[in-house]
Amino acid sequence: TVRRHAGQLGAMAAVTALTAAYFLLPQAHLLPANAAVALGVLPVIAGMGIVEWQAHRFGDRTHALLFQIARPEQFAARARRLMLRGLGACLCGVGLLAAALLGLLAAAGRFTGPVLAMSVASVLLGAATFLAFLLARLGRYAWLCGSLLSCVVAFVTLTRTAGGSAVAVAVVFAGTTAVLLALLLAEAAGVVGEARGHRR
Repeated sequence: TVRRHAGQLGAMAAVTALTAAYFLLPQAHLLPANAAVALGVLPVIAGMGIVEWQAHRFGDRTHALLFQIARPEQFAARARRLMLRGLGACLCGVGLLAAALLGLLAAAGRFTGPVLAMSVASVLLGAATFLAFLLARLGRYAWLCGSLLSCVVAFVTLTRTAGGSAVAVAVVFAGTTAVLLALLLAEAAGVVGEARGHRR
């Protein structure tokens, strides 16, 4: 129905806006004075192709499972394994990019604790984005919005409490991104095994 599609579009817009806000808030704190620290998010930007490909691959494989496995518990177990495999691929892919960036910054004498924290956050954000794609495909927009909004509020609150320094921004962003990943993983683990969500 028109109302249903309008609601879905609104939910998608809300997720997109919250995702952008969460990603851009640290940059607003760091730029231009701490540009080297802000570079820590480059791995997730460069690795977005890996994340999107893994999410697309997961969707294709779980859809194919519908025609290969009849028992719901077997489907659920296989779907969760596919999710964890994709999650691992995203962590490794973005992690390698982060390692390369840190190596370059170290060679240039720009390696610092905040840079490391931002790079860790970047790797975790890549994994969280993979799960966000999966949950969006399954229509779990309310959980996505709630998780993102909670982490945005936590980031703003904790950064202000800690004084807003580059160290605080980087460490808080890494911490809230770890929480975001945990929230999305908890929801995804419960819903990716439901066969009805993978029918097209």
